[in-house]
Amino acid sequence: MALGIQIARRSTTGPGAPAEPSSAEARLLGTVGASAISVGATTVNLVEAARELDSQSSAADAEVQAIARASEEASELIGSLASAADELSASLREVSRNTSQTAHVVQGAVAHAERVRESMAHLEEAARNIADVSRLIAEVARQTNLLALNATIEAARAGAAGKGFSVVANEVKELSKQTAEATSRIDERVRALLEGTAEATGSIAEAATMVEEIGLMTDSVAASVEEQTNVTAQMARSVVESADAANDVARSLSSLSGAVAATRTAARRVGRVNNRLLEQAESLDRGLQQYFQPAGHRSPAGSDGPPPRSTPERLKAAISAHGSWKVRLHKVVATASSDIDVAVASRDDQCVFGKWIHLESGPEVRQNPRYPVVRDLHARFHQLAGRIIFDSTSGRHSQAVETVRFGGELDRLLAQLIGEINDWRDELAGEL
Repeated sequence: MALGIQIARRSTTGPGAPAEPSSAEARLLGTVGASAISVGATTVNLVEAARELDSQSSAADAEVQAIARASEEASELIGSLASAADELSASLREVSRNTSQTAHVVQGAVAHAERVRESMAHLEEAARNIADVSRLIAEVARQTNLLALNATIEAARAGAAGKGFSVVANEVKELSKQTAEATSRIDERVRALLEGTAEATGSIAEAATMVEEIGLMTDSVAASVEEQTNVTAQMARSVVESADAANDVARSLSSLSGAVAATRTAARRVGRVNNRLLEQAESLDRGLQQYFQPAGHRSPAGSDGPPPRSTPERLKAAISAHGSWKVRLHKVVATASSDIDVAVASRDDQCVFGKWIHLESGPEVRQNPRYPVVRDLHARFHQLAGRIIFDSTSGRHSQAVETVRFGGELDRLLAQLIGEINDWRDELAGEL
C-alpha cells in the first residue's frame, strides 16, 4: 500500500496549466494527506494485532475445549464412583442390619444356654439328693438285715415257740436283701446320671462360653460395619460433592469457551473493520496523490475505471459514493447554499446505488436478508440529506450544523448504512 504522498507543485507554465491551489487549500490537503498516512499506518498495526488476537483466541479455545472434555470425562468417572459408593453404602447397611439381627440371636442363645446350665445344675443337685436317699435306704436295709439275723438267732433259741417268728425274720431278711439290691441298682443309675449330668454340664458350659465369645465378636463386627457404613456414606457424599464441583467446572469451562469464541468473533470483526479502514485510507491516499500530480498525469475527471457490475463491486462503490455525499452535505452547510435539488436529494432511487437497489438488482439480491435493511437505511439517508439541504438554505442553519456535527445524526446513520453494506460484502466473501 502506498501511504506516502508525493506533493508536487503543479506547473504554472505552459498552455492550459491549472492554477496552483491556494495556500489554505494546500495546508488542508497536506493535513488530510498526513492524516491518511497516520490512519493507514495505525490500521496496518490494528490488522496485525487483530490477526494475532484471533490466532491466540483460536489456540485458547482449543485448550479450553480440551480441558472441558477432560473435565467432562472426570465428571463421568466421579459420577460412576458415586454410584458405586452408593451401592457399597447400601450393601454395608444391609450387612449391618443382618449383623445386628445375628447379634440379637446370639444374645438370645447365650441367655438360653445360661438357663440350660442352671437347669442342669438343678438336675445334678436333685441326683445328688436321690443318691443321699438311696444311701439312707441302703443303711436302713442293712440295719434291717442285722435285726432279721438277730431275730432268727433268737427264734432258734426259743425252739418251737419261736418257729413262726423265725419265718417272719427270714421274710424280713429277704426283703432287706432285695432292698439292698434295689438300692445298689439305684446307686448305679444315680452315679451314671451324675456322670452324664457332669459331662452335659461341662459341654453346655463350653458351648455357652463359645456362644458368648461369638456374641462379643458379633458385637465387634456390628460396630465395625456400622463405622464402615458411616465412613462409606461420608465418602459417597464427598464423591457427590466432587461430582457437583466437576460439573460446575465443566459449566464454567463451557462458558469460558463461549467467551473465547465470542472474543475470536469480535477479533475477526475488528479485523474486517480494520481492513475497511485500510481500504479507505488507501483510497484517500490515492485521491490525494492524484490531486497533487501534474495535470498531464492525472486520470480524466470522473474516470474511476469501469462501472461496477458484481454485487460486491456495487456495494464497495456505494460506500465511496455516500462518503462523497457526506462531503457535499458538509459543503452545503458551510456555504449555506446548494446546487442540489432538495426533491432529488431526498429520493433514494436517484443515485446510482438507489437505481440498482430499486430497478436493476435481481432476485438473488432481493432475497438476501440484508437487502431490505440496506434499502431502508439508504432511503433514510437520502431523506436526511434532503432535510440538511433544506435546513441550510431556508434559515435553519443551526439545525443543519447540529445534524452534520461529528457524531451527530448524519454520522450515526451513515455508520449504520456503511456497516450493513460492509457486512453484506463480508457475507458474500464468506467471511461471516
